[in-house]
Amino acid sequence: MDEGVWNGSPAARTVIRQVVNLTCPREWIMRITDPMTVTTTAIASSFAELFDRLQRFRGGRWVYRGVHDPEFQLLPSVGRRRLDGTEKRLFDMFVRELPGYVQNPPSDRWELLAMGQHHGLPTRLLDWTSNPLVAAFFACCTGYDREGVIYAMRNPYKVGTGDTDPFKIEKVMRYRPRHISPRIRAQQGLFSVHPHPDEPLSCGRADGIEIECVYIASKYKEQLLWDVARFGIHRAMLFPDADGLAGHIRWMYESFDPAKAPPDE
Repeated sequence: MDEGVWNGSPAARTVIRQVVNLTCPREWIMRITDPMTVTTTAIASSFAELFDRLQRFRGGRWVYRGVHDPEFQLLPSVGRRRLDGTEKRLFDMFVRELPGYVQNPPSDRWELLAMGQHHGLPTRLLDWTSNPLVAAFFACCTGYDREGVIYAMRNPYKVGTGDTDPFKIEKVMRYRPRHISPRIRAQQGLFSVHPHPDEPLSCGRADGIEIECVYIASKYKEQLLWDVARFGIHRAMLFPDADGLAGHIRWMYESFDPAKAPPDE
């Protein structure tokens, strides 16, 4: 939809809203939150539908995040509790104690923050992936009684060489760390960095950042796990260690359904 359409009169905007409501299929919902924000939300109930919905993100540097519950906000972990003034202290404590647990830890503050995020430290980072099927796995790996969501974000701002302190950034930025962990490499991972981690991102366009979302029907989530597994996206690949391998084998054992699983070769 051409954004210029919205520059017309209030009456014209009302007509456009009516046309959208009358002509869009039920699986496509246009959420109009203000005259300059149009968020496209799709619902996928099959792999073919999911593939079709994701085609709109082929151009540009889109990244993806999958969540198994639409109630979960795009909010970094450190912002999910009121920890006023403690974020920096948590990070400093982690950096101070880390040499006793890891050989040759990184010295770069960004990489240290990414390592902390990877190991469960509450940080101002939020995990994303450049692979939409990886996001689909995380959107479906649990919570089968509710829809999953794949968020797609296009953010032109990225961390550069001049951004030496992650606690002094002024806008939400993309940060792609070195492969400091096999899991980050396997998941094609990167992060968004939030100057105000207690303020969630929302779907729409704001400050040059665009976020859209694709809902995955709850009835399809278990089937989708088998579908993406056929393309090599499963727990053993995403978590390349003994725990990931055992978890993948346990999932196949506990969730096996001949109607969903690929045939034996």
